[in-house]
Amino acid sequence: MTSTVWALLVLLSMLWGGAFFFVGVAVVELPSLTSATCQLISSTLIMTVVVTNIERPWTLRMPSTEVWMALYILALFGTAVAYVVFFEILSHQCQQRNARHSADTRDGAATR
Repeated sequence: MTSTVWALLVLLSMLWGGAFFFVGVAVVELPSLTSATCQLISSTLIMTVVVTNIERPWTLRMPSTEVWMALYILALFGTAVAYVVFFEILSHQCQQRNARHSADTRDGAATR
């Protein structure tokens, strides 16, 4: 592999790992729907810039209305709902972990 490919792989791994860190922080501080919405909007903006610069979509033929509707349905159920469920599960897990931690701390302080 060339050095360019290695550099891109390192960049991808940093972005991917950074996303998990920010998700962990966001789940604690924000409602799950807000976290999912922010992630979807930011990824859409990034992908729009990438596609615009690489694919030049204005040179392609415009898809039909049926294709656009299929894409909207796929985006809604395949991505948006999955993100909301994912963040809801993370939020629930964080709440349980915090409740357990509080109970352990309270029990530890009572026995001393």
